[in-house]
Amino acid sequence: MEKFPPEIASYIFKFAVEAESECTAARSRLAVQLSSVCKSWRKVALMTPHLWTHIYISTRKEYSEEWLSILEEWISRSKCLLIDVVFVPFLNEEVEAQVQAGLSVDTTVEELKLVAALTKSIGKWRSFVSCRNREPHDLFHTILVKTNGQKFLSLTELEVRSMTPADCIDAIERSPLLRSFSALEMMPLPNPEYQAVVHKSLEVLNLASGWWGSHSVETVLSRFIFPKLHETFLDLADEFIQKPVVEFFERHRHDGPSPSKLMKLHLNFGEDIKTGTVFKQIAGFLPNLTELTLDYQFPAELNEGELVYLWLSGSPEKNPAPYVPPLPKLQSLEYYIGTRLPRRKTPFRLWPFILALFPIALKGGDPPSLRPELKTFITNCTFSYKEKLSESITALRDAGIVYEEVDRSPASDKTSAEGDSESNDEGVEETDSDSELDASDN
Repeated sequence: MEKFPPEIASYIFKFAVEAESECTAARSRLAVQLSSVCKSWRKVALMTPHLWTHIYISTRKEYSEEWLSILEEWISRSKCLLIDVVFVPFLNEEVEAQVQAGLSVDTTVEELKLVAALTKSIGKWRSFVSCRNREPHDLFHTILVKTNGQKFLSLTELEVRSMTPADCIDAIERSPLLRSFSALEMMPLPNPEYQAVVHKSLEVLNLASGWWGSHSVETVLSRFIFPKLHETFLDLADEFIQKPVVEFFERHRHDGPSPSKLMKLHLNFGEDIKTGTVFKQIAGFLPNLTELTLDYQFPAELNEGELVYLWLSGSPEKNPAPYVPPLPKLQSLEYYIGTRLPRRKTPFRLWPFILALFPIALKGGDPPSLRPELKTFITNCTFSYKEKLSESITALRDAGIVYEEVDRSPASDKTSAEGDSESNDEGVEETDSDSELDASDN
């Protein structure tokens, strides 16, 4: 390595870090390892600002001063480059007990110091992820307050575990280049009605009301128009308000120079009789949708109405030409029921309607559907009398239709989550050596 010109060695280091992983913690650790081999490698590392743009910060109290020094040093080493920040507030036993009890968790002095250092660099943020799980009051609220209306001019990705609808709206409005936004446990605080405004950059939107349950998702939806939105996940709480959800999709059909660009939609429903009505209304506003997921957390016969609607609205016999069905470009349909309950065989009475969803003609069946691109159907339903229709299933697959049954029971999800947790632990493990990293430089 010593024989390489510094510029080449710097490029090799940059390539090694970027190829290592998308995990910010893993990249951070590798940058430290490269700079700790010898003096010549350290010199190259310090002259390579790309190594220091992925900043992983924890708030473990015993390492608070070290983390503060590391944060300030890494921001300095990144020079003029944009930074990616992963903020992991530490939960000790006392704080964990407060969280589990649903109590407010005060921001600590150590966290305030880190927030103060972070807010000095908000013009450099490219992405910001706050990872505390099930936290009634996320630290990003403190950041919004401390920055006092400043714009996040370079921020393109924001993921925060829990926010109020007002904070969601504030963060999006202050981030003109934001392309991806996720708030997966919004809090049920009262909010005023908003007049819809246009955000020109957002492409991915993920909103969930979380374990508190509220009308937070509807509040945020009522605020915005996203002309470039192409992917969204909406987790609607039980007894959600229908009007703002429908109006959100309707605005995207009418506003802007072209129809809605939304291509991927995942709707997660609880127990609510309005789901069928809402789906029928918004389906007509999605001319470019290619992937649709309907996810019902509890089983209910009412949920079958959505599949009947898709069958009827795509049937050439029911809709003589000239006619264009809603969701004309749909390619993939995922349909899940009872995802909060153990897996079991589901006597699914609408199997004949499933056969009629596809653009092929089966022997003795319905004519091809008017949705020519719909060729994938995935479900967690295990049809108890499927054997009688094995010939139809074979014919579907022979015609190029993807039909899959998957297990999305809680036990399956738990196993998957444990695997993910183990994987994540490898990426974000804190060590004494990591905490002591470079503190001596300050």
